[in-house]
Amino acid sequence: MPRSFEPITEQDLNELLKLALEEHEAFFKRKPEYESFYKNNLLAIVLGQGAALHYLNGKYGVNDFDVYLFYRDNPEKKMSIRRPKHIKSHLDKFDNPKVDFIRKAINTKYIVSNEDNPQKIIEKLLNESKKPFVKYLTIWAKKEKNRTRNVVIGLYPKPIFKMVLWDGEVQKIF
Repeated sequence: MPRSFEPITEQDLNELLKLALEEHEAFFKRKPEYESFYKNNLLAIVLGQGAALHYLNGKYGVNDFDVYLFYRDNPEKKMSIRRPKHIKSHLDKFDNPKVDFIRKAINTKYIVSNEDNPQKIIEKLLNESKKPFVKYLTIWAKKEKNRTRNVVIGLYPKPIFKMVLWDGEVQKIF
């Protein structure tokens, strides 16, 4: 599928947020064993990778949307979801690309001093974590020769909506 170079608007971000919140609910219907541990512990939803960069600069293009749902970790039940959930969007102006929902539990060490500040929690996670998914969100660009930086845009909660939470240079890995 070719990239769309249509601008990502606030309305588009709201549509992605709506889809993410719907997927948040649907996930616990598919995986009820996680509901009591994670349903009420959603910390943040962010847009990452190429679409986030396109939102910021309008030049990268949109192939798909990568939306991350971050939850407060619960030591009683680890969230061991490895595969993203893929859905087809209804964002017509982008030719209805797929949306990948990636769920991650955030270790409490990133939360303790920032309990009520999702911006600081996500920034601390992105700056300090050595986990591969964080490195991919922040510094790696696999097989993307024209991508020089990675961007993370806040979608939820409201105080971080449209906020640039990360904007940094990438390192090419092949």
